[in-house]
Formats: sequence, C-alpha cells, structure tokens
Amino acid sequence: MSFKSFIAMKWAIAAFILIPATLMAQDFRPGYIIKSNGDSLSGLVRYRTAKNNTETCVFKESKRSDTDTFSPDRLKKFGFYGDKQFVSLTVRIKGTTEKVFARALAIGAIDLYAYNKSYLIYKDSMMMISQDQRKIVSTGDGLRSKTDKTYVGILNFLIRECQMSADHIKYSEEEITHLIDNYNRCKGQEPFYKKPRPFVQFDFEVFSAYLHSNMKMDYYDDVTMNPSKTVAFGIGTDLSSPRIFDRIFLSLEAWYVSSLYQGYTEGKFNGDIRREDIIMDFSYIKAPISLRYNFLKEANTPYFKLGFVPYFLIEKSVKTLIETETGNGQVFSTETYGEYDFRNPKGLMISVGYDKTLYRNLRLFGEVRYENSGGFVGTAVQSFSTLKNFNFMLGIRIKRDEK
Repeated sequence: MSFKSFIAMKWAIAAFILIPATLMAQDFRPGYIIKSNGDSLSGLVRYRTAKNNTETCVFKESKRSDTDTFSPDRLKKFGFYGDKQFVSLTVRIKGTTEKVFARALAIGAIDLYAYNKSYLIYKDSMMMISQDQRKIVSTGDGLRSKTDKTYVGILNFLIRECQMSADHIKYSEEEITHLIDNYNRCKGQEPFYKKPRPFVQFDFEVFSAYLHSNMKMDYYDDVTMNPSKTVAFGIGTDLSSPRIFDRIFLSLEAWYVSSLYQGYTEGKFNGDIRREDIIMDFSYIKAPISLRYNFLKEANTPYFKLGFVPYFLIEKSVKTLIETETGNGQVFSTETYGEYDFRNPKGLMISVGYDKTLYRNLRLFGEVRYENSGGFVGTAVQSFSTLKNFNFMLGIRIKRDEK
C-alpha cells in the first residue's frame, strides 16, 4: 500500500469513528412535551442514552428552532411518538428526595417505571424495587450464598387480589412489565405500553449494478486498459440498532462480478519494436463493508456510505498477443498466457443514494458509488496495478417489521 493510500485509510477510519458520534449527538425524533402547567407541545425531542434522559429533556419545536433543555421540575412528561415515554417523578435516592425523569413501562391500577437499573412501582404509594442481592448466611453446613429476592415478595403483595404470582419472575424489564400488564388487565385496564424498538435489527437487500471499471498497470511499462463495462448482481444486509440510533447502518454486501480488460502497449526491446495486446478476464467476489447514514427518516431518504472493499479472485485468464518487428523489417507474432502475478486487492469506497418506500416494508433504492483500490496484478507485498470503479446500483431492500 502506498503512503498516500495509507493516509487515506487513516482518514477513512477516523471518519468511521467520528461521523457516527457526531450524528448521534444530533438525533432528534418526533415527540412531545407536557409542561408542569399542563401545556403540551409537539416537536422534536433529542433521543439519548437512558442516563441522560433521566436528567433532562432537550426539545425544539422544528428543525430550525433553537433547542430548550427542560429539567424534571419544568415538565410533567415527554416522549417519542410510537416509542418511549418519560414521566417526572419524585423519588428518594440515598436518603435525599429529588425529581427525575423515569421511563414509563405500564400505566393503570399499578404504574411501573424504569429508573437507572431499578424499577419504581406506584399503587397507593411510590416504592422502588431493587435487583436481588446475594448474601452470605450461616447454616448447619457452614457458610452458604443465598439470593435475597425481596422484589418478588413486594410484587406478590401488590398483585395478590388477582390470584397471580411473581415467584418465577426474573428481575428484567420484559418479565416485570408483562406481570404488571396482566395485573392491569385483571383490573379492566389495557396496557398502554408499546414494546421497545429492537436493540439489533437485520434488513436485507438484493440488487443489480452497472460497473464502469478502469484498471491501470505498472508492471514493466505503464499500461492503461480499456474500461471494463459489465453488469453485476449482489445481496446484502444492513445491521442497525433502532433503539439507540435509527439512521446509521452497518452494511455488508457480496457481489459476483466478471470483468474483461483490454490494453495495448508499444515499445522498444533489444532494438526491436514490441507491440502487445493484453486481454485480462477476471471473475471475483467483492465484499464491501460500509457505514450508511440516512439524512431523513425511514420512509424516503437520501443517504451516503463510506466503507472498505476487499476483492477475492475466483478465476483469472490473461492472454497477451505479441508482435515483434525487427530492425530489418521482419515481423513475428506470438501468444503468451499468464506471465503475471496476481493478488486480492482492497480499497475504499464512498457513495450516495436514495431510498424510497414502495409498499410497507419494501424499499426501492438507487445508488452511485466510487471505489479506489489496488488492482489484481501484483504480489502479496506490492500492487502493480490500480482500480477506479464507478458503480450504478438499483435494488430492493426488505426491511423487517419491528412490531
């Protein structure tokens, strides 16, 4: 890899780290706030970590509006449409009373909230249930470890009139919420709670692409090959975390490509004129790994990608037609095969595209991509060729339903 390529790779890695962090810091999603005086406003709420959301709410009425930061004293609640809701509560923490935002899990005859790593339950009064603790106790057989599940006793006491049991309930959001939802149903109240967006989600895509590929060789002499123009097909998957940030995706693709390059070189060799027609035919798999960022929300959005592209040769065929003209005018023609060393190149890519919803979870996307990498001719240590590819893609994305 050349020094320039090394520097470009370093900048690309830095961008991989810094761009997502910058974008996530500005993740505003459609939501609402209800002020302490009862006034409600719709707008955009910053989607942040659970710890940050317990302390403040950052809100703006539109994309171009200034942001305002609300403490739990100024709001009754805030939330995201179709997602999380946070309620201002007064809790006692380490001997002191303070107001915090707690995430609502269930509302009804019993209210359930998540705060940090604990759960708050309100029936006749507010109480906090903490995770089971392991204690060392003395028994007839010596010291033993015992799990103190105080929360199970509290839950059993609260739900006793509905003939329900919490004996086998784990200290987890899903199981405790399910128990309280069932209790509220017993009391004639349907749960308000919507299941959280998935922490990890895989979407899939199939596509075809038109490739315009330029290869330049620096083996014995500089040889610029005629561009290879071909159609390729591929599949891919997008890995995302909608619960954390729903506009960044890790994209993994696999392409099958067959490219034909033709070049011509002419020069003098031992006083003779040597003309070479070079024909190179490669079949390979390329497997781009990239980060995709959607500029808008999911329905219809432009996006860009930045990534790394490794190539894996499957088949190669090289034929060279050599015409040698001697000083006395005689012409000899020969054919040779091979004569080159080959490698699996790798490079960088950048692309822009547009994603449009066709029907429900079916998306149509178009993308223009540029790739710059080493070429197929070279050794494991040094590349004697370069590739510059322009890809024009059209495909279908199948987005998995989150519900």
